[in-house]
Amino acid sequence: MNNMSFKLPRIAAFAAMMIGVAAGYAAPAQPATGADCDLNAMLQPVPQTAKFSDPDFNIWCGSAVKGDDGKYHMFYSRWPRKLGHKAWVTHSEVAHAVADSPFGPWRHHDVALPARGAEYWDGSCTHNPTVLRIGSKYYLYYMGNFGDGVVRQPLNWTHRNHQRIGVAVADSPNGPWQRSDRPLLDVSGDKDAPDSLVVTNPSVCVRPDGGILMIYKAVGQKRPLPFGGPVVHLVATSDHPAGPFKKRDGEVFGAKDVMFAAEDPFIWYGGDRYWAVVKDNDGNFTKKGYSLALWESPDGFAWRLSKHPLVTTPEVVWADGRKQKLSALERPQVLFDNNRPIALYCAAADGAERDGSFNVQIPLNPPAKTKRENSQTGSLLPGGDDRWHLVWQDEFDYPNDKLDEKWISQNGPSGHILSSRWRENAVVDGGMLRLINRKENKGGQDWTSGNIWTKQRFLYGYYECRYRYAAAAGTNNSFWIMTNEKPAPGRKSFEIDINEGHWPNKVNTNIHNHSDVSVVKGKRTHPSASKSFRFSDRDFAHEFHTYGLEWTKDNLVFYLDGKELRREKNTICHWPAPVWLSLAIIKWAGPVTDAIDGTFMEVDYVRIYEKR
Repeated sequence: MNNMSFKLPRIAAFAAMMIGVAAGYAAPAQPATGADCDLNAMLQPVPQTAKFSDPDFNIWCGSAVKGDDGKYHMFYSRWPRKLGHKAWVTHSEVAHAVADSPFGPWRHHDVALPARGAEYWDGSCTHNPTVLRIGSKYYLYYMGNFGDGVVRQPLNWTHRNHQRIGVAVADSPNGPWQRSDRPLLDVSGDKDAPDSLVVTNPSVCVRPDGGILMIYKAVGQKRPLPFGGPVVHLVATSDHPAGPFKKRDGEVFGAKDVMFAAEDPFIWYGGDRYWAVVKDNDGNFTKKGYSLALWESPDGFAWRLSKHPLVTTPEVVWADGRKQKLSALERPQVLFDNNRPIALYCAAADGAERDGSFNVQIPLNPPAKTKRENSQTGSLLPGGDDRWHLVWQDEFDYPNDKLDEKWISQNGPSGHILSSRWRENAVVDGGMLRLINRKENKGGQDWTSGNIWTKQRFLYGYYECRYRYAAAAGTNNSFWIMTNEKPAPGRKSFEIDINEGHWPNKVNTNIHNHSDVSVVKGKRTHPSASKSFRFSDRDFAHEFHTYGLEWTKDNLVFYLDGKELRREKNTICHWPAPVWLSLAIIKWAGPVTDAIDGTFMEVDYVRIYEKR
């Protein structure tokens, strides 16, 4: 194909804004994706809040970004449901929804890119949004077209063949969005070029050198009109997010002798290479039929299937355990938080005609066993391994029913917290313990979760647990020591919270004296000493961390990943007590929403040491 650089003509205000962007442009931190990336192994059950639908609109696409307001902003395509699925090409508009969590519940906020009249290149339809934050600006890449606005079967080819690629720019995800009167990327003038009829479906990421890589869908004119063809994917690059873009030679994501093998790529750079999730129309790549496939590239131009090509077939597993087959699961987008993939957003439909389509946000977590094997190196024990010997451990390498040999489980309501807690919410599977939140009315409360404690009691030593939090606000993820019997004369009932973790990045350490109770203004209270720590560069739900306590007659020393966090004199904790693992739903850990449903605290191991 021809190497052509398309200048982006701008209206005066748009041009002035772009000059500011060029002067202040800075590349964001790149996501850290491992060389052995396996997205299929990372898929988790989907909470009900992560299904975004509208009774009046078909919803398609869905690309999200976290704003400075701490909220998640999703840009999606929608059009009146009464017009049917094929109205996407004539009546779609890019709308904007907001949520407190990447998994909803979502609230429609506004229409970001409305129709502006058929005299504009994107005046009738805006579709296929992908949003990026680069520097201080937000960039909304999309497809636009124009035409007569008539819904036709099998498609309105005038609208389809007017598809071009644009970008809108704003200082905030709430807008206002500035867009150009000309496309960001237009078709090639050479009728023999593979993109001479249509350019659409842009996917964009920042390159390691700070430049921009775009992969887009293109249609040529080698086959009969109006469909044309073949349908291919091409690459373009730019020095700046708003272009101009230079088209590059070579097709990607193709299959031999297949006219339309792939669609809907989402690309990113992570680790030492580029990655792409691509819709595999017929299973040419995954060998699983219609599905999503994972590709990789060292440079963004030459692509190959990854080691683990299957991302997912068209189905989801909901938090209540229900598995649902879908007629459509496509338009993939991966959401990153602290440079780690946390959600796979997809357009979905459960009917053959795709009416009532919706967006679904599938949680992603690193595979547990891989995470364990690739985790910490070296000793986390204070003073080194030679100072300690292991006296008790649980690695959870056994069937679920064996949990009861070492642990006791709560079965009933919890009073001051919002969840009752039950043995069935504590599940051992694949070498991990999961304490699971469920939205269900049981034990007189609206939620259930898990709480277990050791049958054996311990006194002094080093205690450590490696786990990750439930990925939702309102959850209390705890590793602790507490007396649960009447103390001997002269001794105190106590509680040591090695960590009461709150998503996404808060570690809470507490020491409670439960014996010296007093009444203050009609409320019972007891002496406590608490310290909290926030780590803005971490998400404790998507990373395993090790929490430790060195408990001696004289001191209580708290650790995170082998580094001391806090040191206090031990004045009350002087008799044996069990170790507890618990998940609770509480108001002071953040807003309690349906996003909690199906989340879990996942424990790799618990180990207890004594000094040699």
